[in-house]
Amino acid sequence: MPVRVEGPLRLARRCARSSPRQWPWTLILNYFHGTERIAYPPRPLETTDAPTGMAPTAGDIAYFAPWGNVAMYYADAADDAGLVPLGRLDPRAADALAGLDENATVIIRLA
Repeated sequence: MPVRVEGPLRLARRCARSSPRQWPWTLILNYFHGTERIAYPPRPLETTDAPTGMAPTAGDIAYFAPWGNVAMYYADAADDAGLVPLGRLDPRAADALAGLDENATVIIRLA
């Protein structure tokens, strides 16, 4: 299932310029906390000077810097200082996240 990322992806775009072969991402998603699907990008993202901390809502996509994983939210979640906001998922992709099988494979492309 292709997942389209929308919004101002300042961090993701900076990473894309420095590592163009990293995009698109093909990721295997796992359930986490009943609010999100998580996966590990091919390489860690550079988070120097990136804004951190957010209370994610359904459709948000973020990088959890302490663990190095990407989180895609299908439900609202608690505020977390370790999250680096990346943007928003296409609304259809956000709705579909909860219904995907465990270990589903998705593709994330820059908008």
